[in-house]
Amino acid sequence: MNNDPRDHELERLIDRTLRDQPSLQAPATLQSRVWAGIEQRAALPWWRKGFAYWPLTAQVAFAIISMGFVKAGLDAAMWAMEVLRTGPLAATLDMPMDWIRTLSGVVTFVHGLWALLVHNIPALWIYAGVCVLAAMYAMLFGLSAAAYRTLYASR
Repeated sequence: MNNDPRDHELERLIDRTLRDQPSLQAPATLQSRVWAGIEQRAALPWWRKGFAYWPLTAQVAFAIISMGFVKAGLDAAMWAMEVLRTGPLAATLDMPMDWIRTLSGVVTFVHGLWALLVHNIPALWIYAGVCVLAAMYAMLFGLSAAAYRTLYASR
């Protein structure tokens, strides 16, 4: 904290200047517009207001109905799972899934091919590629900034 007397002098000058300013007056129609807005919001029906403004009975009824919908949804999901487990679809779902083994083999092949390619590329090429990509990104950023200045900033 600086205790320089010039700072206190400046503070007093600013305070005096601000106190000498006239008070700002609100427009004459502001009060009537504010009261009209308050009355309009007060005239809204309870269901158009926030949940906190609802009557207690409506809040409790809404909570009970919501819980009923959640229970009905969970019951429907459990029923659907039971139908899938015991119905004619169950045999189809329990069949051996050869496509998973095929997909696993394809993923293993692609991974091996990728590893072979990555390990045989010289490190200098990878570094050069990263540098070229960074330079291209910087050029794109620069060109975008120049285009923006040319098209929009001059207006």
